[in-house]
Amino acid sequence: MDPTAAQHEAWVELVSLLRDDDFRLAVRSFFHDAFSGARSYEVTAPPMLERIERLPRVQLEAMAAQRSG
Repeated sequence: MDPTAAQHEAWVELVSLLRDDDFRLAVRSFFHDAFSGARSYEVTAPPMLERIERLPRVQLEAMAAQRSG
């Protein structure tokens, strides 16, 4: 299956970002700050990962409930 024009553009943009030194530094800094602190275990602990995985399903259920009144 060939990519759509939008998918192709997104890949080109991603490659451009990955070649940008400032972008890579910003991403590296973000992950360093997020996962090197005292609370970093909480972010990657199984209960938190389970909540993150459930979030899209909960959001979809909430939207459906709102639409149905």
